[in-house]
Amino acid sequence: MTEELSLWVKENNLVVSESSLEGSDIISIEEVGDFLYLHPFDGKIIDEDFSFLLSDEEFDLLDEGKVKYILFEFGKKFYYSAIVKDKNRYNEVIFKPQFNDFKYLGKTSEEFITDYVHLGVHSEYEILNGSGGCETWVKKAAFMGIKSLGICDKNTLAGTLSFQTFCDKKGIKSIIGETVVVAKEYDAEKTNQETFELKLYVLNFEGWLNLLQINKAVNVTYRGFIPDYELYKYGSGLALVIPKESEVNYLKDEPETVRKLIKTYKKKFSKVFYQIDTVEYVSETLFKKHLSNLDTYILKYQKYVRPILINDSYYLDREMSELKKTLNAVLGEAMPEAKDQYFKSCRDTFNAYIDWLDEVEPLFEVITEGIENAVSLSQEIEFKIPSGERKLPKFEVKDATGLFFKVLEKGVSERLGSLPEKEFDVYMKRLETECKVIVPNDLVDYFMILWDIINWCKSNDIMVGTGRGSVCGSLVAYCLHITDVDPLKYDLMFERFLNETRVSGERAKSADSLPDIDVDFPTEYRDAVKDYIKQKYGYDYTCSIGTYGRMKLKTCLKDFGKVKGIPFDTMNKITKDIDDQIEYTWGDLIEYASRSKALFKFVQDNPDIVHLTKYSLLQCRSASVHPSAVVIVPKHTVDGKDRETDIWEWMPVKMIDGVLVSEWEGKYIDKSGFLKEDILGLNQLDKFKDMETLIQRNTGKKINWNEIPLDDEETFKFFRRGWNEDVFQFGTQGLMNYCRQVKPDTLAQLIAMTALFRPGPMELRAHDDFAEIKNGKRKPKFDFGMEEITRETFGLYVYQEQIMKAVVVAGLTEVESDILRTTIKKKDVKTLGSFGEKFKEGYIKLLKENDIPNPEEYAKNVWDKLLAFSGYGFNKSHAAAYSIMSYWSQYMKVNYPLEFWTASLQFAKESEIPYRLAELKKTGVEIEVRPPDINFSETRFTCDPKEQRIFFSLTKIKHVGDKVVPLIIGEREAHGRFFSLEEFVERVPSKVNKTVIENLIISGAFDVVEDLKNTRERKKLLAWYLDRKKAQLPPQYQTPESETNSFWVFEQRRLTGFGEVDYETMIRDAIPNCRVAKLFVNDFEFGNVKEGSEVTIAGKLIYYVERKIKNGTMVSVNIDCNNTIIPVTLWPDAVERLPENIENYKNRVVAISGRVKKDKFKNQKVLYSDDRTKIYIVS
Repeated sequence: MTEELSLWVKENNLVVSESSLEGSDIISIEEVGDFLYLHPFDGKIIDEDFSFLLSDEEFDLLDEGKVKYILFEFGKKFYYSAIVKDKNRYNEVIFKPQFNDFKYLGKTSEEFITDYVHLGVHSEYEILNGSGGCETWVKKAAFMGIKSLGICDKNTLAGTLSFQTFCDKKGIKSIIGETVVVAKEYDAEKTNQETFELKLYVLNFEGWLNLLQINKAVNVTYRGFIPDYELYKYGSGLALVIPKESEVNYLKDEPETVRKLIKTYKKKFSKVFYQIDTVEYVSETLFKKHLSNLDTYILKYQKYVRPILINDSYYLDREMSELKKTLNAVLGEAMPEAKDQYFKSCRDTFNAYIDWLDEVEPLFEVITEGIENAVSLSQEIEFKIPSGERKLPKFEVKDATGLFFKVLEKGVSERLGSLPEKEFDVYMKRLETECKVIVPNDLVDYFMILWDIINWCKSNDIMVGTGRGSVCGSLVAYCLHITDVDPLKYDLMFERFLNETRVSGERAKSADSLPDIDVDFPTEYRDAVKDYIKQKYGYDYTCSIGTYGRMKLKTCLKDFGKVKGIPFDTMNKITKDIDDQIEYTWGDLIEYASRSKALFKFVQDNPDIVHLTKYSLLQCRSASVHPSAVVIVPKHTVDGKDRETDIWEWMPVKMIDGVLVSEWEGKYIDKSGFLKEDILGLNQLDKFKDMETLIQRNTGKKINWNEIPLDDEETFKFFRRGWNEDVFQFGTQGLMNYCRQVKPDTLAQLIAMTALFRPGPMELRAHDDFAEIKNGKRKPKFDFGMEEITRETFGLYVYQEQIMKAVVVAGLTEVESDILRTTIKKKDVKTLGSFGEKFKEGYIKLLKENDIPNPEEYAKNVWDKLLAFSGYGFNKSHAAAYSIMSYWSQYMKVNYPLEFWTASLQFAKESEIPYRLAELKKTGVEIEVRPPDINFSETRFTCDPKEQRIFFSLTKIKHVGDKVVPLIIGEREAHGRFFSLEEFVERVPSKVNKTVIENLIISGAFDVVEDLKNTRERKKLLAWYLDRKKAQLPPQYQTPESETNSFWVFEQRRLTGFGEVDYETMIRDAIPNCRVAKLFVNDFEFGNVKEGSEVTIAGKLIYYVERKIKNGTMVSVNIDCNNTIIPVTLWPDAVERLPENIENYKNRVVAISGRVKKDKFKNQKVLYSDDRTKIYIVS
């Protein structure tokens, strides 16, 4: 062990042992495992691929799994990493680092002094003041051997269930508390109240109910406080702790007043203590005041109220002391600063005030007694927040079961009435099986609540998704119109959704025994659906679910940079390539820094910000309302007493912008057993609704989505060609290519493709196997007895349901097959082993009965295969439901192209518009897409079925805005079309201001009404208007370039994302190289050029991706050439000749010469660079 590691182990109280294995240093921690201790090569631990630098012996140790972790030093700190295998650019196995702090592992080496509990946790849910997820607090407590741990976040109970959950996992008793702000002599007329703080800890269930009422007052009724008289109503079952910032300390020089106050506390609360906190404030004045308060308490009030040791802790370790100050600065609030408000051990607590033990008499005895009282209090508390049992509300009708069967019978008639008798009998038997699970296990209300919501939507012409997740395996859900997927038609399993074991017996007592029935709704109507639920079940029994914005890598760096005074532009430049939607780790920051000179320098220059970022990543930054989730609580208790109750007694709630919200996050609502309805907004449903409306307006037809034929040959032809732009789920470049590879011709194949085109199956090349077998390049191989199960996937196991059915062949029951599924998910090796033995025993018997050779080996191989496939097996129910919507989407493009593309463009982002228009052109439909028009365009994209035209939306013009467009349209509808710009200016209200009209002119909205022959005439129109407004043309419109048509097309594209450019003229004028200019072909000509021809293309570079290959870096580029996307491949030699970095070409108009070749896989022509390739920035 090195001297540095020895010191680290000592400072962090770790208990380790050393050994050697095959010449490598091994560090071991009992009950944790062995760590391979890496030593630097030439001062480095990590190479240019951001993987560990390893000797051959170390590599073998890791590759063979002989150690569990890797231990390494980085930046004078020690970290450990799990064994994470990856491949580098040369396809070689590497091991990637994780940066887990090498601390809180095993048991502490600190000597035991006395029993000790910590009641002062201020977690991340005390936003931008506390820090650390509850898991990390509990991990340190377990390391220190603490048996009880208490949370006391200020004015929130958001972290309580998370805290309790992690404590339970570590066998630590959780003490639930809250620090609340109390208003003295509350006056509703006053803006500012005189406030102080009190700590409250739950002693029993009555205390929990009372704390919920107090929390309601703080977060719903009042403005972040509770009046003292209101507080006193809810003291029973609560221990009150008088903290540092308390009324007692303000009144300490008024002994009689203080004694009366303490007497009141004792009368109103079940227990009362005075907080002893060994904090040392940075401010000498504050610290002296704190010591003075302690002194006064000891001398005057200790005989009236017992001390309790509670060190308020806002971060885990002393080294994190800057964190609270920095978070407070991000919040914009200054709070008392201390360097030692960390999670102290018993020894730390005594050492904190060692210099003052003689000065404040008798402080030692008070601290000792405070520790004893904290331990005693924790031992008396036996309360836990009720969780782990179902709390389902009732569907409020006289006879819910009777209505259930009545609605079900109607649905059977509608859904199954036309089936032949034999087939109908099969369906009825399945219904009977499902009802035997649903009805006796009190799940009728569960189904009927959702049926009612969906029924209301359909009654109000709100489209609902086909289904989502495992519920699509339920025939009852299909007949209740909860889903639109026939589970027998697609061979879906009810047991994957519900089964007897899951909803009865011991497993049913678990809160998560019921799966979510998630439903998709149009995003536009999501709030309306949530409002209906709240009105139906009452505002005292429903609320939205709270969620928390997390501090992600980009946010942390920018926030902390701002606090440290680093210029905003500098931080923007450093973080511009970090995607704030991705939950990066701290290791990702270090990896990025190794590849970016600017970020590397920043990391070197600002180690304080870098380490603060490590401590802050993914902790709460803000509270908000979940856009989808609503919780419905029972109106009576579920403990058998049937007492009336409401949401205020079930969970902590708060008010955000007038919306009642749970403080617990959704996953803890689930854990508590409440009914959480996920009203999921699916943008595709908004598009479908738009298409439906347009088709009815244009043709008079009313689309019935469930009657769309699912075998339309032309639709599958589009899939086979990869013409999937804006096709639900299939619109990515990867799936377009996969469609060309598979060439699907049935819905079943689309379902399989949905399941296979994901990271897991793709790593095993299962998606390629499927394509090759489907197209006859290989023959399918079926395991014995599994032919019917895997026939539609050509012998491959693709779905979870196939795994479940396969084990049933070997003798397991359907219920056991679902238990096996969850066992695989949980990686329960012991239970998995017993299932494996049962499978092999039953399968071997079947194989022997059918004279299959080597049955033992055969059964083992099939079991191993099932386990391997189960690691990525997808839920077929979900794949089927979503693939149906994918098919509908493509069907609409084929059969109703005008309405499809109108809706598609309406919902497109600016960056997506070129791709939409490119495929519209590629499919050959004769639809003209027009710029915005002052007389035809509206707030949305509109279409003209007579002339087969689509008009851009006026609201899509930048700087025009949603507020003024209705004013323009309102005037047009009220008084007729506009006849000229001049008349327009005179008619529209003043809110349609100069900026709006300028941008309407530039975007081409007046081209038709003013009979402009070409785009450059917009300059005269704009000059006329500005002259009328006594303003001048801006400088950019007075250049020679502004006399060209292309200039004004680019201006139009700047504002709308759309426009046809004369690239040939641009190139001729801009490129000095005559040879390159003469080689120019336009978008149409490029498609007809012979392979091998040398050509030049021009357009906007809208996308690029760099890839490392053996001889350098190649770049794949997409050029938007008048809404035809031309792919370009630049080989390393061409990339090296670029005068600028490729990122500087993004969103610029470029001209590129090269050779045309056909990509047979994608069935499209590609421009490849050669040794004569030239690249110019044209504009």
